Amino acid sequence: MYPIAISATNGTEPLPNQKPLSALIKEKSGSLQFQNSPVTAKDLSVTHAVQNVKVDSNLLSKLASLDQKQTIPLIVQFSSAVAKSSDIRKGSGFIQGFATRTLAVNGGSAAAVVGYVPQVLAIEVNATGSQANAIIGNSQVVRVYDGSITYQVTNYYSTQYQQAQIAWASHSQGQGSIVAVLDSGWDNWASYTTGICPPNGCSPHPDLTNLASFNPFFSIRDFVYFGDAHDFYGHGTHVEGIAVGQGIVDSSQTGMAPQAKLMVGKVCDDSGSCPTAAIVNGLVWASGIDPSTGLPTGLKANVVNMSFGGSCGSDYGTNIIDQVVDEVARQGTLPVASAGNSGPSAYTMCSPGAAKNSVAVGALYADTSNPPYPWMVTSYSSRGPTADGRTKPDITAIGDQVRSTIPPTSTLFGAAWGSYYGTASGTSMAAPQVSGAVADLASGRPNAQTDALKGLLLGTWTTEDGCFGGSTCMQDYNGNPNPSANVAGNGFLQADDIFHNEFFMGTVTTPQFTDKFTTPGYTSVGTGQNNDYSFYLSSPYFPIRAVLTWLDPSTNALSLNCEGVTLHDLDLYLINPKGTTVASSTSCSNNVEIVDYLPSADMANAPYAVGVWKIRVHYYSNRLGSDPTQHYAVVLRGGNYDYGASVAAITASTVTGGLFLRPTGKLVLKDTLTNYRADSVATGGGPRRIEVDHWLWSSATDYAYLGWNTYDLNPGQTLTPTISISLAPYNLPTGTYYVE
Repeated sequence: MYPIAISATNGTEPLPNQKPLSALIKEKSGSLQFQNSPVTAKDLSVTHAVQNVKVDSNLLSKLASLDQKQTIPLIVQFSSAVAKSSDIRKGSGFIQGFATRTLAVNGGSAAAVVGYVPQVLAIEVNATGSQANAIIGNSQVVRVYDGSITYQVTNYYSTQYQQAQIAWASHSQGQGSIVAVLDSGWDNWASYTTGICPPNGCSPHPDLTNLASFNPFFSIRDFVYFGDAHDFYGHGTHVEGIAVGQGIVDSSQTGMAPQAKLMVGKVCDDSGSCPTAAIVNGLVWASGIDPSTGLPTGLKANVVNMSFGGSCGSDYGTNIIDQVVDEVARQGTLPVASAGNSGPSAYTMCSPGAAKNSVAVGALYADTSNPPYPWMVTSYSSRGPTADGRTKPDITAIGDQVRSTIPPTSTLFGAAWGSYYGTASGTSMAAPQVSGAVADLASGRPNAQTDALKGLLLGTWTTEDGCFGGSTCMQDYNGNPNPSANVAGNGFLQADDIFHNEFFMGTVTTPQFTDKFTTPGYTSVGTGQNNDYSFYLSSPYFPIRAVLTWLDPSTNALSLNCEGVTLHDLDLYLINPKGTTVASSTSCSNNVEIVDYLPSADMANAPYAVGVWKIRVHYYSNRLGSDPTQHYAVVLRGGNYDYGASVAAITASTVTGGLFLRPTGKLVLKDTLTNYRADSVATGGGPRRIEVDHWLWSSATDYAYLGWNTYDLNPGQTLTPTISISLAPYNLPTGTYYVE
């Protein structure tokens, strides 16, 4: 604010080129609490420990009990040395030939190949005991997984009709995006009069007719019964309505992305059990590859929702589903998964939410009608960390008492639920809200790659009403305030808020190192690249959240320490206008780094808060031994606003005329506007729009709004417009005012 004396004389006098703090912001943010993140070096002096078991004991016991002709579904993963991705992705012809050469029993036949998982160099086979033994003994096979292990849908069934709020974004409703839901199918026999199909056939639930393709073969697949994917259980139909329901029957039941298109993959049976092999096939299909041939389908989802869980608390790397999830993300389909309903103890995260590149979603009660006032994490929501030490879940959303689409009759909801809609609870209900929000983001931010979509979600903390950093306006189920990220994730979903975040995309490179798996104990550190991104902060009372995300390669070998958990290790630093690193996030185990910082809480550095800041991405180490370049995304919360932490901002304002004004005189202002992003739209940059509002304020008259102007700035551009404002319409009394 700038003081202006309104008097009976005219005059002009420039004010200092410095923007003081807003009294309103200071007043509003007075309750913010923050504890600075320490800037520390990581310690990688650890003992290398890789689990190198080809098959677990449970599968061996199961194989030993098979009859001679009885078969079991197996997922067989090959060494990258003998099955290059450039060859294995040629399709079924290569797989059949490769399997015949490598998997045949001496003097006998090879196991029958029934599926294809190119993302992790694996195939699905039905094998007898003798064939399985030959496969396990093959030196070209690195791991064998039991394809019959089942996962369970993660709902908590409720018999109450209590409405759970499902918000959808005003910026986009998902048009042009595709959501794949892997679940128990969909209601494609819908009949809300008799519950029986009429002679001319049945139609889908009216809210779920937005399929991704006119050809049902491409948008509906049954990987359990290989039928029409009808949802006898009811869980899948409920999840789909939350994500993409169109609200045809009742507009108050509209889903998060009603204009998105739907792909339905039935991977769970009619009792809610989800076989591993079916899940893997569904993931491959959602990412645009036909698992039966290995060839592209021409239809690829932006996001795949998985509201089921299993192997809760298990180590990463022993689970084929987690590996496929990580690679599906790297190929451009963001996996969103329920965290699981195994809480409230720690180390209860379930697969596939435990996968590195997934967005794991925990569940909240909605205990008030006015978010973000305290929302409580449900007691059943699974907690982190994962068994290998990574922070999960990633985010939380309302999962309790959520009302959505249901079939007319189903195992889960029964026949007494009435027509069209029913209510259920669980992390199953929280995940599709996030999936729908991803569809909205993919539509509204089409240049955001998969890592940027995940980062935009995690920039979701609210700064309103004192909710920030250590004071998050959230509680655990027992009333304990400020739950950790391993309980509440990195914030709760705010579908509108995430659209205001700024994102950057880039790559970092580090020299290629020896493969740590063949050189135990070897650690590669400290020679990577730095990339910096600038933004402007207009007040130390504005909190800063910066998020760094990258999609880490999968691995089938598990380390029990930092080395190997994350193959590419990137770090995040926040540097103030003085050049001081004031906060950092340097985890060695996570592929998400988050910095929360409130400058006004840092007394030593608060005087240097206003000005141009830097977010620094540092490539700390490459533990993969190959692929030395890593793509990443950086998100600045609220960064495309023209106040607070912003890449395009008003950096100075002076009164060039009218310091001493008559009440009927003119006020002449000159603003300096800068777009600090010089990069193109392709990496998240491009032109930025700034809206500049001007106010006069005094303790006697409160505020007088003087109007607003909009400016479009090209990358790297600075503008200095001059604005002349007549005071006559405001009838201001003589006195001292502040320009804001």
